[in-house]
Amino acid sequence: MMNSESGIILSAFFSKPAADWIIDHKPNDLTVVIRGRLSDFTAGAASIEAIRLLISSGHKVFFNFELHAKIFYFGDEILLGSSNLTANGLNLLDTGGNIELSSVISASESNKLIVQRIIKNSIRIDPITLQKLTLFLDKSDLSSKIDAPSWPKEIFNQNHNPTIWCSDLPPHSYDKAISEGYCVWGEIARLSENNRDQDASKLFRETNAYRWLIRLIIPSLAHGESFGAVSAALHAELNDDPSPMRKDIKILQGNFYTFIERIQSDLEIFQPNFSQIVRIKHAAENML
Repeated sequence: MMNSESGIILSAFFSKPAADWIIDHKPNDLTVVIRGRLSDFTAGAASIEAIRLLISSGHKVFFNFELHAKIFYFGDEILLGSSNLTANGLNLLDTGGNIELSSVISASESNKLIVQRIIKNSIRIDPITLQKLTLFLDKSDLSSKIDAPSWPKEIFNQNHNPTIWCSDLPPHSYDKAISEGYCVWGEIARLSENNRDQDASKLFRETNAYRWLIRLIIPSLAHGESFGAVSAALHAELNDDPSPMRKDIKILQGNFYTFIERIQSDLEIFQPNFSQIVRIKHAAENML
């Protein structure tokens, strides 16, 4: 960390003692991506003070609400394992810490690309956004928000246009994700099945797939976009290399549509003829 011109840390959780540890090592140009959900802060798994310390020291901090990876990437090596950027994860406590297992791998071109994709798909926390987050936490009854999965949408720049990857789309349909989904889509489905509709809706709206689709269809308003038009847009904008086959895109898209049909949001699907149309809900009424 001290000898590298720059470095990248991905960690779901981030604590103040870990931030102090980082600053003590005097990194040159550090990028830290954390999960950053509201529930992480209310549960004490993430720290606003830690973020403020890094930003004030000239480093970059990003939120990625789906992140669960933990890596430390400096020079030509990546430490990949189970350690979060916390006192327990890094064994910074006088009493020790968690038992963690990590491996050092080379920073190959493909590995670098994966890391850069995650950063590109994340939201940068600038000083203005940090102030909004701080004010929200200071004014909130945190005890009532332990299970809340998201921040108020007005905190973040709504012009943030997410890039889209195959991994952003659900690998399973809604019904199958309930038992077999181990990423955010499984969490959304299980929240919904447990009658936590509001939490499921908030988490659904946070996904890159949802934000990407909203951006795509807003210009069409009540008319919406056909299944084929959305498939074509996905094929054109997916960042995966090599580009996935159109039939595979349609499978992922179909899975995504099962969530639109089951989770409360601003989107709806209707089928006037043979093609499914996705549009902004109630847009037709609002235009009258």
